[in-house]
Amino acid sequence: MASSIERFAAAVLASVLTASVATAAEQWLKLTSSHFELYTTAGEKKGREAILFFEQVRDFFGKARAYAKRVTDAPVRIIAFRSDKDYKPYRISESADAFYLDGYDRDYIVMRNITEESYPIAVHEFTHLLVKHAGIEVPIWFNEGLADVYSSLKPLGKKVLIGSLIPGRSYSLQQSKWIPLDELASVALL
Repeated sequence: MASSIERFAAAVLASVLTASVATAAEQWLKLTSSHFELYTTAGEKKGREAILFFEQVRDFFGKARAYAKRVTDAPVRIIAFRSDKDYKPYRISESADAFYLDGYDRDYIVMRNITEESYPIAVHEFTHLLVKHAGIEVPIWFNEGLADVYSSLKPLGKKVLIGSLIPGRSYSLQQSKWIPLDELASVALL
C-alpha cells in the first residue's frame, strides 16, 4: 500500500506531465544523466546546467561517503518548474521553495525553479535524501542544520567549497530569540 507521500509524489508528477499536454506554451523536457532524471519547463540550457550541477554534488558526496552504502539504485527524479506561478499549486507549504519526497521505488526533489540561486535549496533537499538513505535517525534540528551546512556547497573546478555563510542567517540569529538548548535537544527524531 502506498504511503501518502508516495501518492503525493505520483500526483505531482502525473499532474505536471498531463498539464503540459493541456498548455502548448509550456514545453516539458526530460533530461537524464547517470543518477538523475530531470523534468523541467525551464528550457534545455538551464536543464543541462542543473543536471551537471547535481552530478557534481552527488560526486562530492560519493567521495565523502566512500565507504557508505549506495544512496539509491534508481535515478533521483527532479521536477523543476520555470516560475513561482507554475510551482505554486504543487508546493507543500508557503515557505517551501523545494522539497524532498522518498517514494517506494525512487526519490523525488521538486523545485520552484532551476536558477543558480535555487541550487543551495536543491542541495539542502539532497542532503535530506542522503540522511534518509543512510538509515540513521537524527533529531529534526540536526537534519535541518546539516542540510543547511551542505546547502552552501559550491563546486569550484575539481574542488568544493562548503560552509559559506548563508545569506540572511546571520541576521536571523542576531534578531531572533534563540531556543534554549535543553528544549532544542528534546525535539523528537524524524
